[in-house]
Amino acid sequence: MNVLLYFDEQISELSVKYAFSILQFLLSPYYFIQKVNEQMLEQDGWEEHTVLLVIPDSKDILYKIRLNDKVNQKILEYLQNGGKYIGIAEGARYASIWLEFKLNGDAKNLRSDGFSFLPDITENTVSSETISNKNCRMIFIQTENISCKDLNCLYFYHHTGTLFINADQFLNTQVLGTYRNELNADSKLRFKAAIIHCKIKKGQAVLFGVHPENNNGDYSNIDDLLLIENQKIQFLKHIFQLLNLQTTSKPIMSSNISDLHLFSEFPNIIEETANNLYNISEETAKKPIIKCENDTFYLQETSSISTHTLVQNYLSNFHENDYNKIPKYIKIYRSLPAILEIPFFNYKLYFENLLESRTSQENNHQLGNLVLYGETLTSSQTLLDKNLKLLKVLPTGLVFVATQQIAGKGRKNNIWISPLGTLAFSLIIRHLEYSKASSVIFVQYLVSLAIVEAIKNYDIYYDELDIHIKWPNDICIKQSGKGIEKPTFILNGIGYIKIGGILINCNYIDNTILMVIGCGINIINLFPTSLKTIIDDLNIKRIHKQLPLLPEIKQEKLLARIMTTLENIDQIIILEDTKDKVIIAGIDMIHGGLIAKTIGNEQKKKIYQFLPDLSNFDVTQGLIKKKV
Repeated sequence: MNVLLYFDEQISELSVKYAFSILQFLLSPYYFIQKVNEQMLEQDGWEEHTVLLVIPDSKDILYKIRLNDKVNQKILEYLQNGGKYIGIAEGARYASIWLEFKLNGDAKNLRSDGFSFLPDITENTVSSETISNKNCRMIFIQTENISCKDLNCLYFYHHTGTLFINADQFLNTQVLGTYRNELNADSKLRFKAAIIHCKIKKGQAVLFGVHPENNNGDYSNIDDLLLIENQKIQFLKHIFQLLNLQTTSKPIMSSNISDLHLFSEFPNIIEETANNLYNISEETAKKPIIKCENDTFYLQETSSISTHTLVQNYLSNFHENDYNKIPKYIKIYRSLPAILEIPFFNYKLYFENLLESRTSQENNHQLGNLVLYGETLTSSQTLLDKNLKLLKVLPTGLVFVATQQIAGKGRKNNIWISPLGTLAFSLIIRHLEYSKASSVIFVQYLVSLAIVEAIKNYDIYYDELDIHIKWPNDICIKQSGKGIEKPTFILNGIGYIKIGGILINCNYIDNTILMVIGCGINIINLFPTSLKTIIDDLNIKRIHKQLPLLPEIKQEKLLARIMTTLENIDQIIILEDTKDKVIIAGIDMIHGGLIAKTIGNEQKKKIYQFLPDLSNFDVTQGLIKKKV
């Protein structure tokens, strides 16, 4: 689900930057924080995937936010149907029917241009038309209706502030904070509402007259500053929980984009790929650079002086800005990297299982031989699919793995943040025989089958896991009944929860369809439901029966199993009953079964169909057999 942060030329860049940072800190990894403009809000469909809409402050007092009538109506309907809204300063005033501006002592009442659910006047609380250091200060707020006694008094940043007149008299409105010091020399605004919570039919809104998002620079004493910021964070957690949003006190692993590491167990693959990358790069004074359609990549040999610290410091300046503009660094390893270089991906375990689980000693294995790894990145799928200049020179079988994706790509343009413990990767496959559209569609079915097969063959007793495919590309488990997570779908009265998904992007290049297969599987993360959930449930049952436990699941081992299962899935299969040699030809679109064709004379070919409930498909053994 998404949290939308409104941003356009009318909005204060500083307000957006700080708001984005604090939303990401408190709401990741449960929600994806996405900036949107008026055009995006005009489109249909965003409402069903959005848990919160935030409109921050404008650039100055007279530069009011103005959205067209269609967007205003969509926002109001979103709220009335159960949506949630946070307005900050101008974003709060935008929700009011009437506004009162006091400029240089003169009061002006104006009708709001917004979606207007607040029935009375909101009043601007500064005497300057533009934001400047003169009207930027800390202000004392007395909190109301907050259960935590340590949060009775808070300091907030204030410049183009707002107060809510008669807010305590509104129906379905609760005052959460009041001003406790004079705002102007001639003002009598003490004890007026500064923060309010409103209910709009099924929806809710919190309106801030002050700035909860801004950092304060007025305090020279670092201890005082840290105390103020910590109290503000705790208060905002209460606000989000009041809106029924899940929060965390821990940030995502990194908010910066990290280096990319290119390595392999096979030196010849690294040499060939490195040469291809340098061939499309441009020489600069610093490093070879590849300027692609969507991103820019610098190439770095690991034998040179490490620039990791320099890169991190450089990238930190881009925090909350457009991720596409941040240059990415590809570190090329002619030999395997040191463990400390990539502490969150055990490549030794990965390559060990990749080689061990291959069923033949032939040299035509390709999938997973070359790894591109990033600790924190935007989206492995986007970085490959949107940069064709790079994609064209990368070999079939390259697997792009990420520990944390902060702008993961899903179906229907959904964006998500992968929680720590998720196996997220993209795989490159190119084949001439996949040039037909029907064959390309068939690939996603095979990937779904391969993932389930790899899980069930992961280790001893894993075949007991109750895991399912929701055609064509969702991996699901049965709802245990004791979790609080809502089922993804219900079938025959049984709830199923999605733990994985598949997305395939295709590009037609040089008479070949080049596919980027993206997968995300919840493995060991605490939230949402993961594979570890059903493993733990099954182990509890086995303890009661005094049976051996399922071994712990490792992401690197499972990734290796998925690669080798995919390699085996197009092999020749022997039917155990008839001993016919067949090859899988497709999926029956009506019944969802496998279609297989015998090998040999075209005129004597036989076609078999194997329904999911009637056949066992073991790609690791090359057998299809009927269930007894």
